[in-house]
Amino acid sequence: CDITYSIKVRAYDADAAEVSAGVNDVILYVFDDNHSFVKEIETTAGTTVRIEAPEGGHINVVAWGNLKGGNQIRHTFNQGHHVNTGYVSLKTFTARAITYYMSPDDLFMGSISILKSERKQEKLLPIHRKTGSMNITVRNIKEHSGLYDDDFRIEVRETHNRLDFNGSCAGAKDAAYRPAGLFATNTQTGREEFLVPTFNLLPESGGIDIDIYHGDTLIETVSSPGGKPITVKEGLLT
Repeated sequence: CDITYSIKVRAYDADAAEVSAGVNDVILYVFDDNHSFVKEIETTAGTTVRIEAPEGGHINVVAWGNLKGGNQIRHTFNQGHHVNTGYVSLKTFTARAITYYMSPDDLFMGSISILKSERKQEKLLPIHRKTGSMNITVRNIKEHSGLYDDDFRIEVRETHNRLDFNGSCAGAKDAAYRPAGLFATNTQTGREEFLVPTFNLLPESGGIDIDIYHGDTLIETVSSPGGKPITVKEGLLT
């Protein structure tokens, strides 16, 4: 008889609470007991999927959520590719002749190994958020710089530029982001502030720099406010 497994994917945030909305697509990557690629299956969170086991019976499954959002490139597996060849890479764009990386979608990832002896029970495959997020408020920048137009922008650098199929940051640590910002009046203070709404980026525990530009002129670099480096953690807002 054919051996099949039943798997259900559920998404969780950094506090282990189930994410009921926001995971728009799930892709299951199925590998055999040698971690060689067999097939991929598209599904949704909360849906039970039946997977026919490859020869040998054991399977390893890596699940990604929100890969199809369009802001990242996913590795295309061929039959027999090892799981360690897989990656999810950030897309790039060019502005002012400089290459920047696009903010990734709200990516989730998880994996599970299932033995042949466990085939009779439905298995839960939890996926967790692999990106961090950040928003930025800059106060008094016009007064600080003595420049009173609105030609200011923010650059955030650097993180790694890809995730591997273990969910770890990989690739070169050269990803610089250029999130959009705008000036708005703080309703409590009545003062104008430069705001960068929440955007996603890859985690970075070693510290990042925030560069504030007027046109092409660097006005200020913020690295360690209060003596502590700025870090980005999985699933958390900085």
